[in-house]
Amino acid sequence: MKTDIKKIALLGAMTAISMIFSYVETMFPIILPVPGVKIGFANALIVLALYLFGPIEALIVGLLRIVLTALLFGSVISFLMSVSGFALSFLIMYLLFKSKKFSIPGVSLAGGAFHNFGQLITACMLMGSTALVKDTVWFAVFGIITGMAVGFLSKIVYERVRSNDRLFKG
Repeated sequence: MKTDIKKIALLGAMTAISMIFSYVETMFPIILPVPGVKIGFANALIVLALYLFGPIEALIVGLLRIVLTALLFGSVISFLMSVSGFALSFLIMYLLFKSKKFSIPGVSLAGGAFHNFGQLITACMLMGSTALVKDTVWFAVFGIITGMAVGFLSKIVYERVRSNDRLFKG
């Protein structure tokens, strides 16, 4: 029972922190030639949840963050963009995680790139145009760079958390 409460508390804290990261990133947009690119620090919490607790918990943290952030700070469009990017990203990260052949930064890198592809597909569908396809290379480049940065951050935090056994022992 005590472990379940601790797990729920940690997952709740991870959800809240990821919401804060999402909100802060919208307040300070990055000026780049591609619209809507963000570093994606909130995704570090998804990667951490995946490695610390497992895919179901990571999925729950991710979906809760998306829904709550959209309700509090976003719109229907921001929800659709977030959920589409997350869905493709999470699927790829889960498959790579399950294979046990990729490092935390590698899984995050793939997640970052595919997150951008999911959003690109959704944006094209919403616009009824393929005009953004010309920016696919930029989306891939920024997805890889930000995914790798988030991955290294996740790896550092993961190693620190795992070395603190008090969090995971009754």
